[in-house]
Amino acid sequence: MQITSQLQPGQQPSQERSTSLREGDILRATITERRGEHEAVLSVRGREIVATFEEGVPKGERVTVEVAKAGKEPITVRSITEDSRGTQRSVESPPSSSARTVLEHLGVKQPSTELVRAAQILLDKGIQLTGDGVRELQRFVASGDTDKRLETIQALANKRLELTGAHLRSIHEALHGRPINDVMQELVKEVDRTFHVDGRERTVAQDERNASVQVMRERIEQLLRQHTLPENTKAQLVKVLEQLPKMNNDALAQVERVIQGIEARMATGERAPNLGDVIQTMRQQLQTESDFLKAIEQVRNDVMTRLGEGPRLQMAVEQAIQAAEARFEQGRELSARQIVHQALDQLEQEAVPKENVPSTGLYQGQEQFQTAVALNSKAIAVTTVTEKMADLTDRFKTFQRDISRHLVEINRIIEQVRSQANRSAQPLLETTIKKLDHAILKGEFMLFADMKTEKRLMQASGQLAEAKKLLAKGQHQEANRIVQEVKQLVDRLHYKPSETKVMHYTSPASRDTTLPQLFADTARQVGQDASARGMFEAIRAVGLNRDSELAQQFASGRDPGQHNSQSNMKALLLHMLRSEEEGSRTFQLANQALNNVTGQQLLSKADHHTNMQTLFMNLPFLLEKQVENLQVFVQSRNEGQKIDWENCSLFFLIETKKLGEIGILVQVVDRQLSVTLKNDLDDFPEKMEPLVEKTSERIEEIGYQVSGIKFAKATDVEVKRDEDGERAQQPTQPIFTEKGFDFKI
Repeated sequence: MQITSQLQPGQQPSQERSTSLREGDILRATITERRGEHEAVLSVRGREIVATFEEGVPKGERVTVEVAKAGKEPITVRSITEDSRGTQRSVESPPSSSARTVLEHLGVKQPSTELVRAAQILLDKGIQLTGDGVRELQRFVASGDTDKRLETIQALANKRLELTGAHLRSIHEALHGRPINDVMQELVKEVDRTFHVDGRERTVAQDERNASVQVMRERIEQLLRQHTLPENTKAQLVKVLEQLPKMNNDALAQVERVIQGIEARMATGERAPNLGDVIQTMRQQLQTESDFLKAIEQVRNDVMTRLGEGPRLQMAVEQAIQAAEARFEQGRELSARQIVHQALDQLEQEAVPKENVPSTGLYQGQEQFQTAVALNSKAIAVTTVTEKMADLTDRFKTFQRDISRHLVEINRIIEQVRSQANRSAQPLLETTIKKLDHAILKGEFMLFADMKTEKRLMQASGQLAEAKKLLAKGQHQEANRIVQEVKQLVDRLHYKPSETKVMHYTSPASRDTTLPQLFADTARQVGQDASARGMFEAIRAVGLNRDSELAQQFASGRDPGQHNSQSNMKALLLHMLRSEEEGSRTFQLANQALNNVTGQQLLSKADHHTNMQTLFMNLPFLLEKQVENLQVFVQSRNEGQKIDWENCSLFFLIETKKLGEIGILVQVVDRQLSVTLKNDLDDFPEKMEPLVEKTSERIEEIGYQVSGIKFAKATDVEVKRDEDGERAQQPTQPIFTEKGFDFKI
């Protein structure tokens, strides 16, 4: 499976901006070619520039220059490596001497040692220094812990980012600021004082609900002991009994009506269908009939004829049907079906006595009972998305046929050309892999697919990547065998939407309406939805992909629209900053959270100057009803716009209440995983053993092999001592270096 780095939009354009020069810029350069006494070719961050020196080309190779005249080449520069007496500094002079000279040249008299170190870090990476930038740097270094701020500056220099106050604040907030989960929880409480991600204490309402569920359970068990109850009704009641603890309040209310109907039926015996029976039949008709106009016409004929004595109800149903027809004409069939469903629910509540609710409601409501989950997401009956599911099923089948056809063609090419199979089959094989990966991460039908289908597709992508390697080595027979196995795997796939995902992704109220709800859903998704697509959607919900996706939409000529632009935390934070009063508590918290998200984006920027790519993320993580902060570090080879997922390093860091700080290092070499778990508790290996075994099995299901699992302390065995002689622990968090991130095991 190929993973695309999309956390920042810029590829080539950002590189051009980073190498543009302005008058007054000061930067470090290397002289690669001398063309006379005053002209030379300079290498600046991998780009060669022809420059004219006002006072002659310096003798050394490494120089610090100020841009005197920018524009078309050759640009005009002046060397600032000479002291005030005009004597040339020796090549062996300490590196800090050039940084100090640059700072003094930009107007900083007697710069501090920390400022000189910071400036030298930037100059060594070719970062341009200006008067404004140096003033921002001076304020930043002097306003806090020196070591942490130098780490921030090093991270900015490694990413070749422009020296600005906004960049420094954002990166520092992401690396060393308050955990984003704490900031966001405090912010959402400012917005909504009553909001909770998940209840931590038992409330009176919860106690009442538990008591109601227990009573309902006893009534169902009593019904199951009745010999006169039909077997099919008993089977349905058993399923409802299993789902009771997971049901929301609406589902429980419907179960209550069903139980009352069964009890009344057993007491009075069978009777002719009444209005309640007709309404239940209409619900089923509305769900199964593909022709919406035919379905609502049936509602008009069969239900309206039974409301002769109720003109008010008759008018209400007619208005609902007309509204549904208007929605249908606008192309919004799902919304139209939902309007009719709501009208039927209202009609049942007002016109049907509770004691006459028939047992058929049990069957009609069963689909909702089975999909009810204990989440804060709004529960929508699956009947309202029948057409959507049918459309996605058709699209998946089309995708399945395309992949199978590609694999057949690859198989034919390999068998025909054999020794030349690598050159002939590789383009189509790469196209097939890209199509699979695109479906996993971006295909709409995968939003609703169950975990089994997603794992099979990830396994297929991994196997095809292995076949590609075998073809490159000339092992065409083995590669052909893998291609045939993948074809059989793809042909056996059966698209079955996950009921929980259907309930979540089709609920607009549970996604992007408010910042508190979006934050809660994102935390649940990271902590509970252990799928590749679920994690990708969580990253999008935080807003780490916001800028790149907006840029892609504008570049393609599509207007992203208001809905898409507000469907992530970063967009909502920006909107909050514009609407809140500057200086208020809400404004400060929103600004802090926004800096954290922006810092993550900057630290995940595409690295064009090196063959290594690093990503950094702070994600809210739901752990035992508590929202924690999960830090994710990714390091891999940079292959254009993709990272090498078969050879990479990942580090996860999380602070827990029970186990303390936990670090998980995953090193991947040719899809062989080496895992190191870091924690300071002595019994940590024993506690993790059952979880390690279960996780290893799941990892192998998607094409990886766990070659070894080790345990280590979260802090170094050898510790430094401070001035008071006390032991000072080394932090677990990795330190950003030029080659990525560095940490000790």
